[in-house]
Amino acid sequence: MAGNAEALSEAVRRRDEIIDQLVSRFKANDCEPLGDPSGELPAEVRALVECLRELTPLDEHAVRWDPDSWARGLESRRDLPDRDRLLSVVARLAGLTQQEVGHWIRRREVFDLADGDVVDLFVATMAWGYGRGWGWYRTAKIIELATKTSGRVTFNS
Repeated sequence: MAGNAEALSEAVRRRDEIIDQLVSRFKANDCEPLGDPSGELPAEVRALVECLRELTPLDEHAVRWDPDSWARGLESRRDLPDRDRLLSVVARLAGLTQQEVGHWIRRREVFDLADGDVVDLFVATMAWGYGRGWGWYRTAKIIELATKTSGRVTFNS
């Protein structure tokens, strides 16, 4: 664990150093754009991108979502097929994604559900994709449309 903390500290130090170099170079260039007009990125920008990839790999990309608004929204849809099942998935995901400040769902958490229950995966994907806004509403509309089209919703994997 200490090794991870040290590696993170080193990556943050490197990131800050690169940003300082970019700012200095930008100011020295009279705040004109850096780089070659042909599209070649300055070495500092490429180094910064690589550093940021190390700090936040794609699987760690997180989206804030609000499971309470999801629960309220889904609860309001009394005729929603499998509403109770969807609500139980939202409650489970809320427990998995609780952070110090709010709920954040990471791509890794969505991917981890790929081999499990299809409803869990569907709700997690919608939560990650739509976050705090109207995700619950879009999820409900998809379920309703599928029910209208086929006469039923099947969540069998």
